Amino acid sequence: MGKADHKRLIKSIRSQKSSAIQYHTITESVLGESETHKNTKAEEQEEDFFDSDEESDDNVFIRTDITVPSESYISVGKQNKEEQQIPDIEGDPRCPWRPTDSRTLPSLEEDIALFVSWMKPRMEEKYARQSFVKQVFDIIYKVCGPTCKPTIFGSFVTGLYLPTSDIDVVILNSEREKPISRLAKELRKQPFITNMTVISKARVPLIKFEHAQTKIQMDISFDLDNGPRNTAIVKSLLREFAVAKPLMILIKYILKQKQLNEVYTGGIGSYALFLMIISFLQQTDVRLEDAKLSSLLIDFCELYGCEFNYYSVGISVANEGYFSKEQRGWVNDNQACLLSIEDPQDYTNDVSKSSFNIMSVRNTLNSTFRILSSARTAPALLDTIFNIDSELLQYRLNVQKLFANKIPDDEIKLLSQPSSYTFEPVQIPERQQSKEKKKSKRKQNKKPRERRHSDSYTSNDNFGQGKRTNRPWRHSPRGEKRKRARYS
Repeated sequence: MGKADHKRLIKSIRSQKSSAIQYHTITESVLGESETHKNTKAEEQEEDFFDSDEESDDNVFIRTDITVPSESYISVGKQNKEEQQIPDIEGDPRCPWRPTDSRTLPSLEEDIALFVSWMKPRMEEKYARQSFVKQVFDIIYKVCGPTCKPTIFGSFVTGLYLPTSDIDVVILNSEREKPISRLAKELRKQPFITNMTVISKARVPLIKFEHAQTKIQMDISFDLDNGPRNTAIVKSLLREFAVAKPLMILIKYILKQKQLNEVYTGGIGSYALFLMIISFLQQTDVRLEDAKLSSLLIDFCELYGCEFNYYSVGISVANEGYFSKEQRGWVNDNQACLLSIEDPQDYTNDVSKSSFNIMSVRNTLNSTFRILSSARTAPALLDTIFNIDSELLQYRLNVQKLFANKIPDDEIKLLSQPSSYTFEPVQIPERQQSKEKKKSKRKQNKKPRERRHSDSYTSNDNFGQGKRTNRPWRHSPRGEKRKRARYS
């Protein structure tokens, strides 16, 4: 290497050193005193090195352990930060439901109300879901014939869905043979559909896929009307227990954080969780109109996280009580702790029999109860239980960017209504109609304040000495005054 080349090399290294010193002044407030001192010491060592070896041609040593961020990197960081300043996630991203201009922390009751309001679907999210449904329904009519009945059921119809929940569809009266393979072949050709999976050999054959841009998931099944029937039951119970809706959204998200809201992972399904909430509200001693959501949440977690006997007792919403799993023959010898919930439309069906990880659900509710009910100086709020996941925030950002100011005026009027999809119930066979008539007669003849059901649990073992009780889950007696004090 010649002398001129050596001088040019030293000059370029010194220019890199000067840019590093400039970056040092930019990042001084971020790194702290210890890192700033280390960088200053390294710069002094470099200056001594350059002054001593500037004129030598031999033994040239170039330091490669100094990483100098370019100016373009800094400017890109600023641009990304500006792009992410969207009003929906200003403030703490762990709890974006709280207003940023508030200087005082809310109470638990106010925090729950803010969270439930923040989780409500927005106009762009409703439009994204309904446009996705319309696109898929056009393909279904094309493949399965014009007389088929694609029906939406589940949480999307009842309004109990989270922003990232999937859409459940069942196709009734399909005219084609092997409709699942025909429909899957046609759906694969569509550019707006991705990540499709066909489960044809399961007990309930399914087609699972998602929207390419919004990542909204959809499940399609065939010729099974139990889903629409369950949806009709949920809608009728919601009219009677309106407080179940915010309670359902809150508990559903708590379980989602632990990946315990899906049956295929061993968690509790939406329908089973809703029946658990209704059963809890049926046994509440106070008027639901005067009850607080914070008190209901704590009592629900206490019941199913601490007191409920999963080994011996099952839940019956139709009889507003409980039953013995042993007497009904619903005890699983391999896993006796499984939760048993009677299906209101089919008394022989156990809704929660596939929730093999029910003890994790119990532990989650137990820890939630202990956190919210523990004595502390500051009130325990929702951010002590969970944080908003990045998947939900990213979904809302994407949908807002895709459909902001792009919704037609006529669609806005439809989306502003409480429910854009009306459920058309399937015709009930005559045998089941007679059963439901008998059931309604029994309810009419039943005295208002007496709870005498054939399935009420009577035992001489764990829950009293032969006395009929409406609360067979309690292992130890507890005064009702402390429970009522929570609702005052």
